[in-house]
Amino acid sequence: PLVDVYVDDGRSGIYEPFLSDTDLANAGDVWNRHFPDGGTVHQEPLAGFPGYGYVRVRNRGTGAAADASVKLFSADPASGLEWPAAWTPTTTAELAAPGPIAAGGEAGIGPFSWSTPSPGPVSLLASASATGDASNADTITAAIAHWRLVPFDNNLAMRDVDVVTADPCQQMGALATYIDSLGLPRGLRQSLTAKLHNAQRDCQRGHAT
Repeated sequence: PLVDVYVDDGRSGIYEPFLSDTDLANAGDVWNRHFPDGGTVHQEPLAGFPGYGYVRVRNRGTGAAADASVKLFSADPASGLEWPAAWTPTTTAELAAPGPIAAGGEAGIGPFSWSTPSPGPVSLLASASATGDASNADTITAAIAHWRLVPFDNNLAMRDVDVVTADPCQQMGALATYIDSLGLPRGLRQSLTAKLHNAQRDCQRGHAT
């Protein structure tokens, strides 16, 4: 087709082999980061800390995909994952691609801010659309099982993540590293990171105050 955007679930945008309920939630083109740093390696989310989701959208059509965008949802796997009732938009509900996606091209879209207060499994669902290629998540409003909705639409992809308990001391150091990467003026950067490193040392010594 002229436009065919997809989020790769391991099948390169086609529909074979069929993905069963047990193996459809491993899309590598949906991932999480601890900071909005644009990194492409998945990091398991941290309970009580913001997470930042990213989605890679590809175009296997013969023409450019205009107005491509992504919506990101989360759900408790224990809910049964029925669409749409079980799924909640992330804090950043929708983001647009930076421009048209060329034929055979791709675009990383994010960060999608989201969070969960407790450790445990969470399912993420990415829904990509473009002019001339709408996601079934945009057109199906009646209740439907996720294992029927997701494998039959390459606009949709799921990833199950495991929200873990954060180490606050470690996160102070990670935040300092992230601040170092932002290109802030030297004095401001040193002022912020020095406070974090001092707090990290106190944390590691058990001085919670």
